[in-house]
Amino acid sequence: MTEPTERDEARTVPGGASADPDVDWSEAALQPSFRDLVSAKVRFLVPLVIFYLVFYLAVTVLAGFAPGFMAQRAVGPINVGYLLILATYVMAWIVALVYVRVANRSFDPKADKAIEALHARKDDA
Repeated sequence: MTEPTERDEARTVPGGASADPDVDWSEAALQPSFRDLVSAKVRFLVPLVIFYLVFYLAVTVLAGFAPGFMAQRAVGPINVGYLLILATYVMAWIVALVYVRVANRSFDPKADKAIEALHARKDDA
């Protein structure tokens, strides 16, 4: 394994992400392709996160305020509470898989366009 170079270390930011030190990110944020990417992510993620949080909070509220309902048997010895908690985990996996699929099909091509536009603008300067 090779030792990291000074440039590699400059590209690493807190949290393990990487950033190109040669990019003016405030300028990049003004590019239409970059704004399109951010807008697409917000349009997708905000409803998805709201849906999941409402579901999660509903399970929590039911556990606190409707213990009789949560204790009802649904399938054999398994009660409604266990099923809803299991559904919360399943929902988390579904949300993650849907995000990955949308990111691969939609966000990644938009990110590539934003990068190309940024490099083209940089080459023109």
